[in-house]
This record gives sequence, C-alpha cells and structure tokens, in this order.
Amino acid sequence: NHCSENEGSLEEECDARLARDIETCRALGRRNGHAVFRRCESQAMFRYARCLAGTDGHGGVNPPLPSWQRTQ
Repeated sequence: NHCSENEGSLEEECDARLARDIETCRALGRRNGHAVFRRCESQAMFRYARCLAGTDGHGGVNPPLPSWQRTQ
C-alpha cells in the first residue's frame, strides 16, 4: 500500500474533520433525538468520503450537517 506524504496529510485532515462532524452529530442527537443523529452521521460520512476523494473545497459545495433547529 503506497501512500505519499500528501495523501497521508489529506487522510489526517479528513479524519480530523470527521471527528469534529461526529461530535457535532452526537450533540445534535442528544438535543433532537436518535433519528437526527443518524441523519447527521450519514451526512458526516458522505462529507468524509468527499474529503478523502479530494472533491470538497475545490469549487464544489460541501453538503452541510443538519440544522441545530429542532425538527417537528
């Protein structure tokens, strides 16, 4: 498995972003329920995949996590 230094730092950055997103999702879940956590977690994983592929931040729009507003 060959990994250049740039790929390593990209993976580290993506891992850090994912950790932040999941922590946000946990907070959302505590506030708004498990369904909101699951939706947020799914979005966080999608953002992580885009990060690893290098397709976020290059003129594309990174999809947001769910809102902090309570859903009905």
